[in-house]
Amino acid sequence: MSETTTLTETMLTLTLNQKPDSTIENEVDLEKDVEIKSMTVKNMVESLSKQDENDQKKFVEDQEISTLLELANAAYSLDIKKETLDIVCQKIADMIKDKSVEEVREIFNIKNDFTPEEEQASRSEYAWAFES
Repeated sequence: MSETTTLTETMLTLTLNQKPDSTIENEVDLEKDVEIKSMTVKNMVESLSKQDENDQKKFVEDQEISTLLELANAAYSLDIKKETLDIVCQKIADMIKDKSVEEVREIFNIKNDFTPEEEQASRSEYAWAFES
């Protein structure tokens, strides 16, 4: 079994085990969920860093943005080899390349908290950033 297959199975298991209705009611379960997810992401990043560049690129290709952000944060925090972090970050950069501000907000699930006046002022001040 290849490491890519193992990582993919780990991701599938992690996704299937997520609890959509997690609440603070049961802090022990919540803490355990966080601990398990943290260890899973750590193990994924460590396994990913042992793969060659092509396998790393293949693995990150089909990952969702939330997973890529977790991988990037873990790779950075764990001081995993720079090439792995670069591959994950490049994939994230490719996902937002040539996207509008609104599209980037949607990808990262960022709420627009600017008033219409503030947004217009920003667009005027940084017009170069909004040119196609």
